[in-house]
Amino acid sequence: MMIYIRFSQLIITLAILFVLLLSGCKKDSKPIFDSGSVYIIGHGAGGEHCHDRYATDRICHNTYPAIREGFTIFQGIEVDVQLSKDTMIYVGHDVFLTDKSFGPIINFLTSEQIDSLNATYDSLHHIVSLEYVFNAFLKAPPDHNRLLSLDVKNYYTTYWKDLCADSCDKVAGQYKETFAIALFHLVNTYPEIKDRLAVEGWDLEQLYFINKYVPDIRYKCLIIVNFTDSIRQLLTKHGYVNCISKSIETTTEREVGEIYGFFYKIHSDNHFLIQLWAATDSTSFKKALNLLKDKGPAIIQADKHAIAYN
Repeated sequence: MMIYIRFSQLIITLAILFVLLLSGCKKDSKPIFDSGSVYIIGHGAGGEHCHDRYATDRICHNTYPAIREGFTIFQGIEVDVQLSKDTMIYVGHDVFLTDKSFGPIINFLTSEQIDSLNATYDSLHHIVSLEYVFNAFLKAPPDHNRLLSLDVKNYYTTYWKDLCADSCDKVAGQYKETFAIALFHLVNTYPEIKDRLAVEGWDLEQLYFINKYVPDIRYKCLIIVNFTDSIRQLLTKHGYVNCISKSIETTTEREVGEIYGFFYKIHSDNHFLIQLWAATDSTSFKKALNLLKDKGPAIIQADKHAIAYN
């Protein structure tokens, strides 16, 4: 009798483990973007490029008004992101906040210091936290929150060479890993966003850490200049990279065809994406549309005035 009970318990336990295994491995096979379709998201949330993000005569990239407006105009937005000194993620493209050559630096400010800086400016020009963007994205109408793309900025191998000298590569690597850990904590607070999130990086190391700490983010996008044999080898070796992000200006129709042909071979489930950036005027926007004609899934990152007359 005891043997029978133990055997029954073993069967029940194995059945429960089997169900948990299936539920843990279950993955929605339906892509979030349709094959053959092109979607438009706001580059820098759709605002304008400004040397001074505190300009009052326009809506600048990566600012509150651009983000709010972007979720009413586009099918999603792209923003540039950086780490603060205390490893919180904020939105910002350039090294300096007010000018190309001087001003406050996000990487060297704590969250408390950023709050103090924000208090000196109109709320429309506050430095935006990624958490705010997550909240705004999830509250946006269904047709306007198809994708949130994060372009990770890391300036430790360029602007900060004088500060870290021979250790810059090490410091840059630490920054990439720290960013991935910070994103892990934030994404786990908003788990419903994972399936509509893309992370862009210029080098494989950043995407490696993203995949290590937040593997269930839908798209890991490698930013490239040209689609070369070495890029093909990297993508073949590192299958978690399922997205290419590329400048419209340097992209040819033949190259687009080669990228799609390659991705269809290694991602037969259509869980891949091409992003072209940035349509800053109607000419570049039309070029991107022509490059992607009858192709997809694809994203065009555009400024608001680039799509105004299209």
